[in-house]
Amino acid sequence: MLVKHSTETLKVDGITSKMRAEFLQIMNNNTKKCYVAQSVYVLYTGSLHLLMEL
Repeated sequence: MLVKHSTETLKVDGITSKMRAEFLQIMNNNTKKCYVAQSVYVLYTGSLHLLMEL
């Protein structure tokens, strides 16, 4: 994700790293649940990309 302002880029990086940390924590707590969430997320983002291409 490219953002013009460096402060905004830092903000985005902070959000993504926080989400990644939470994601890893959830994965450690319940691997099966996390796998399902990940596959749903991949399907969701994939369908969004397909809709944008139409």
